[in-house]
Amino acid sequence: MGGKKAPSAAALDTPAKGGSVEDDAHDVEAAARAKVQAELSRFVENQGLERVEDLNEFEPAELSAALDADKASLGLRRLLRNAGCLPQAGAKDKLYGKEKPGVAALRSRLAALAVNPAAKLGECLATMGEPVDWPWEGTQYAEHVAPEYLTAVYCGGGRAIDYARNFIKQHSLEKCKPATDSMFTAAHMLDMMMLHDGINPPGSATAEIAVRKMYSIERVYENCSEPHDWKTKANWKWADVYDITRATWQGARVAKADQAARKVLEHEAQNAKWLSKAPKADF
Repeated sequence: MGGKKAPSAAALDTPAKGGSVEDDAHDVEAAARAKVQAELSRFVENQGLERVEDLNEFEPAELSAALDADKASLGLRRLLRNAGCLPQAGAKDKLYGKEKPGVAALRSRLAALAVNPAAKLGECLATMGEPVDWPWEGTQYAEHVAPEYLTAVYCGGGRAIDYARNFIKQHSLEKCKPATDSMFTAAHMLDMMMLHDGINPPGSATAEIAVRKMYSIERVYENCSEPHDWKTKANWKWADVYDITRATWQGARVAKADQAARKVLEHEAQNAKWLSKAPKADF
């Protein structure tokens, strides 16, 4: 509210563009103007206002909504628009100040696109604390990869999907469906989580899965440069190291039990080595 010059009674009595004082002499036009003036007085009264000038307290959107609720005529809308209470509509705009269907969605989309991903990530990092109840604590995936990886992804000012497309292009992986599907899906998830859903990806377990998926794809195909390299140069050992989702393919793993078993096997191997070098007894 406020900030606009209050419409005067004289301004509200000004005829619509194209008219003049002399034209008001015509009986039909005078009758139409009188009708609009009466409607204006009734509208002001319905809004609980004492003076026409009090309409200045309305924001354009609020005033437009009030006019809709009051089923105001087009003549009254034109009068208020000429007085500066409503925004001017385009020559072909028949909605008289109301937002056209679909425009709100377009404005929302443009506002989202205008967000700087690097700045948004900076805000996320500033509010991120230590992970609580990290799902992969005590496993090979305990290391928190997301903060550092996302910084590398977003530091250029683009989005994760831009980063993914650039990687795919640089390594000639356009026809490699395992790479494109995984990379693009994970990148879109990270962008939407941070820029649309309001989730803090650096501290999110869900984002950690997407981050590790992207990073594993980078490592698997890092030696590819030609269009068909992905068929022979992909190194899938990196997927087992970084990709959390691949852990489910390998069945259950108990780290402490595996460590104990490894020590036993190492001890047995050492004993076998020494026994092989020991001189044989001569009976």
